[in-house]
Amino acid sequence: MATVSLAANAYPVFGSINYVNNETKTYGTFTASENQSLLHRVLDGDRFSYYHGSSTSDVTVVTLIFSFQNKTAVISRTPDVFAFLNINWKRFTVKSSTDGVTYNVITGFDYSASDYADDNIIVNVAAGLAAKYIKVEVTSTQVANEQKKLGSVMIFASKFQSANGMLNYKPLQAPRGNLRAQIMADGTERREYVKYSAASHKFYGASFEMPIASAAELASLRELERDGLPICFIAQPGDLPEEAALVWLDGDFDAPYESPLWSAGYRLTIKVRAVGRF
Repeated sequence: MATVSLAANAYPVFGSINYVNNETKTYGTFTASENQSLLHRVLDGDRFSYYHGSSTSDVTVVTLIFSFQNKTAVISRTPDVFAFLNINWKRFTVKSSTDGVTYNVITGFDYSASDYADDNIIVNVAAGLAAKYIKVEVTSTQVANEQKKLGSVMIFASKFQSANGMLNYKPLQAPRGNLRAQIMADGTERREYVKYSAASHKFYGASFEMPIASAAELASLRELERDGLPICFIAQPGDLPEEAALVWLDGDFDAPYESPLWSAGYRLTIKVRAVGRF
């Protein structure tokens, strides 16, 4: 798709799986130049459970490298949306490579000579960006001489952006984890969560309506749900970028016609819930 709006009041974006996932971690290149043992936190679905480097110097560069995998094979992907959440980066670059040797800075990610000053960055890159490896190089932090941190990374191909926005958007914090319940001798119930995150057992979820959805949008949503994979979803890119999440779609799409005129489209009720790990 390649072109989505990330401005204020932008409509929801539905995308592919996150190309940086557990296959990257298990089979590919998933490295940090510092504190490698903490890097898995960028995949746990919780931006508050974050990776951080060990050095507290703005002259020390922290480098993160991710590959795109199909099991053990490194494969080329053409992502067009990059989201890095809960960061404290000031001077940094994000680069892509087709061979893991030569890297080129991605347009929109060159902060090597200018300052960045937000907690999240989401960039829609040019169409046709083919890459097998992504390298992040962080030089300095917004508060001088802090450990460089990253809460979540999402790199994906956008499928479509809602043409007519959304109504009745209701975000929520949904429990995500394995629950073990025990009935005690006095009849009370004891609950334990095996958490998916190092920070919490609750993750983003939401319900909303898509008014006047086209037949193509309905077909795309059904295709995404049919594939049975988590998808990348950004509810309000320009307003709440931290609500970018890897989610499951609710499989029951109620799709009444928006009006008796069939050509008017559909009013869809959508529910999403974040995935703990993928």
